[in-house]
Amino acid sequence: VARYIDQKMREVANALSLRSISTIAVLTAVNLADELFKSREEGQEIDQLAREKANQLADSTRIT
Repeated sequence: VARYIDQKMREVANALSLRSISTIAVLTAVNLADELFKSREEGQEIDQLAREKANQLADSTRIT
């Protein structure tokens, strides 16, 4: 985790030519939070799609 954060902080510092560690840390935290929220949203969408497909499969195999 520490390596990942360090890498992300270096990316922010290099992309914006920043020297202030506190500014780099805050921007990195915002970027990581954004990544987390996007990943959660994608996971929820995948779960919903899987549920829909499972329901479709169950409906198509029911004997009436």
